[in-house]
Formats: sequence, structure tokens, C-alpha cells
Amino acid sequence: MNSTIQCMNRVPELKAALTSYSHNAKRDGIDVMSHNLSVAANHIFSELDKNTEAVSPSKLLEMMRAKYPTFAEQENNVYRQQDAEECWSGLLNAFSEAFASEASEPTTDQMKEIFGIELVSRSKCAENGAGRLKTQSVKLLRCPITDGMNHLDEVLEHTLRTGDSMYEKDSEINELPRYFTIQLGRMWDEMQNRLTKKFDKVSHPLQLDLYGHCSDEMKLKLQAAREVAESGALGSSYMDIDQFDSTVPKKQLTGIYNLVAVVTHKGPTANLGHYVAWVKQANETWIQFSDDMTSTHEDSEILELSGGADDQHVAYIYLYKAQLI
Repeated sequence: MNSTIQCMNRVPELKAALTSYSHNAKRDGIDVMSHNLSVAANHIFSELDKNTEAVSPSKLLEMMRAKYPTFAEQENNVYRQQDAEECWSGLLNAFSEAFASEASEPTTDQMKEIFGIELVSRSKCAENGAGRLKTQSVKLLRCPITDGMNHLDEVLEHTLRTGDSMYEKDSEINELPRYFTIQLGRMWDEMQNRLTKKFDKVSHPLQLDLYGHCSDEMKLKLQAAREVAESGALGSSYMDIDQFDSTVPKKQLTGIYNLVAVVTHKGPTANLGHYVAWVKQANETWIQFSDDMTSTHEDSEILELSGGADDQHVAYIYLYKAQLI
């Protein structure tokens, strides 16, 4: 939970949405547990912004376990270790449900604008050549690790282009969010369909260009902004990694994203170990959040979180922020 919250604390748009969310639970159509979890999360983010000392997340944990009983499971009177991605996705889903209850339109979803990735997939049946088109929206892209893939961009390409024994798949990104979140499939063996811990070395860039993974429609939307970026005619807001002001006109996506937070796991198995957050600061340094302990790090150390051994921190969740103009 700490690693997840510390990374989400790097998203001012999310905190602004939670701050503006109504704390009145007596409304029609409200999911009470999602409401309570959203209010508790807003309180934690507020406390983190005001304090330099550790903050107790007891209320947030209570609401998390009420909404998702899995997080209250015990074994031999000890709480089981839970997956950071499940915590991440659970929180975002609860926020979406809470915000939807007070939206002016049923389709309004602030979480989609901040985190939503729309994928369009074209599949062709290997047996008869019949095709099908599918569109889906996710807030986090799950990418299995495949033998021979040693770079995040290769893993992304393989995830989008690989089908199964029945269908050949070709997926493209049709809509990009302000924040692009990737979960690397380190805790699950796709081939054997079982829980495991993968230590494969997968390098990741500090800057990720998603243009080549986009649909023609999305590329067209990005083109003008990319031409401005490539010309070098950029203002001081180009990087825009810290500030968020809802009164400023919406800026244009370029398809280029900068790494601003990473969740890593250190331990011998998927059921044992420790999750840690690494979060980029305005001064370009990184802070590691390990429970209530912090330490300062440089870009070069973040690039080393690529895996390779069971005694190392290995990157599990990446949070990339859009570079806008």
C-alpha cells in the first residue's frame, strides 16, 4: 500500500480530483464503500503533503479491506502479502465508481482521462481467416515477460502484437492518457498458468516514445505536437512534470512519456518480499520510499532496477507521465 500511495502521490491531477470530490455520502447511486475509500485516500494524500514524518494509513487500510476483503486475508494469524498491482487497480476502480456517482453525465470518468488507455485490437482466426475488431479501455497495461525480451519496448510490442493458438492479434493504442502505467508480468507464469516470481532482466528507459505503438488515428492527433517538439520551439512547460492547474487550457500530447515513479519488488518469491516506491522529484533526483524510511537516488540507479537476481529490487510497475506542449 505504501509503494502504491507514494507513486500515486506523484499525480497532482488525481489529488485534485479527490480534493474536489464531494464528501457527502447521502447521494443517489453512490457506492458507499468506494466513497469511503476515496475520502480516506484524499485524507492520506493531504496528510502526506503537509507532513515530513510518517503518516498512519489506518483508515485507508480499513476502507480498503472493507471494499476488497482479499486484503484482510490471514494465514497463521498473519496478514498475507498482497500484490501491489491489485492494490493499485483496486484504488483506481474505487475512485472511478465514486466519481461516477456525482458525474454530470453517466459516461464521465476522470480516471479515464488521467490513466485510461484505449486499445483497438484486430484479430484474425488462424483456421478460417475470419476477422474481428475489439476496443477496450484499461487504466494499466499488463505486459507478460517472454523469453528473449530484454527491453520494455520489446515487451510492449510483444504484448500488443501477440495472439493465441486460435487468433492472430494486432493491437494498437487508440487513445493515450496523461499517465501511462505498465505492469511487468513478474508474478505470473503465462505458460504454466501459476503464481511465480520472474527475475528476467528487462531494461527500461527514462523516456518512452509510444508513437510507434499507436493507431493511425492516434498518430494523426499527435503529429502537430510532435512537429513542434522536434522543431525545438518549446516553452518552459514542455516537461511539465510537477504542476497541474485546471484553469490552464488543455495541452497537446506528443506520445512521449517521462518516467516519474516505479514500484519494485525485492524477494525470492511472489508471496515473500518487500515492495518499494521510487518517485522522481522536481529537482530531478529520486526518493525511495521503503515503509517509513526514505533515501535519495539518481537516474542511473533507477535504470539499474531492471532485474537479474533475487536479491535485487526489480521493477514491477512503471508510471510514465506525458510530455505535453
